[in-house]
Amino acid sequence: MSTNVEFDDVADSYRSLSRPAIFSVLCGLFSLFGFLFTSAVVFSVIGMGLGALAIVGIRKYPEELTGVKLAKFGILFSLLSFCTFTSFHTYHYLTEVPEDHQRLTFYEIKSPKHQKYVPTERAMELNGKKVFMKGYTFPGKSKKNLSKFLMVGDFGLCCFGGDPQPTHSVKVSFKNGQKIDYSQRVRKLTGTFRVLDHLGQDETKTGYIYELEADTVQ
Repeated sequence: MSTNVEFDDVADSYRSLSRPAIFSVLCGLFSLFGFLFTSAVVFSVIGMGLGALAIVGIRKYPEELTGVKLAKFGILFSLLSFCTFTSFHTYHYLTEVPEDHQRLTFYEIKSPKHQKYVPTERAMELNGKKVFMKGYTFPGKSKKNLSKFLMVGDFGLCCFGGDPQPTHSVKVSFKNGQKIDYSQRVRKLTGTFRVLDHLGQDETKTGYIYELEADTVQ
């Protein structure tokens, strides 16, 4: 009996711990950033996939690989993370818009390149109405105590020094004395949305045809 135990111990010492099992747990840990960044939830999906891949590999090569318990832990941890964070972000998405406001996204106000000065139907529909919008501060000359700034939907053009098209940005101004500093984090704003009948200019000479008179900003 002792001989068999010793043999099993020696056999285990020659088996390698499955790398997918290890990375499954690591992905589960990285998915904890899902509380801050919605894109981090993808780590939980990868973690579940790697855990399943590890179990398949271990069962296929039982004399070479070990780590089934670790792989199962990675799958369970990643699954719990996925369920928790998707519920968390879904709840916030459904409750972040005030009752008397409508959600307006940059996707809804962007016109094609050949109609870059023409507002979309959705923009005209919400002209003069209370809206909730999310976006990023376009980097201008001033960085501190901004009472007015240009908001864009992403940093695709900003990061490369380009200017967004007129319907791809919104000029934001605060009517209650609020001010913010430039940052690369997403901003959540409520206020009155307006479509201009002429092309506006911000301090960087970037054109825009949408304005938001903001009540609140986060």
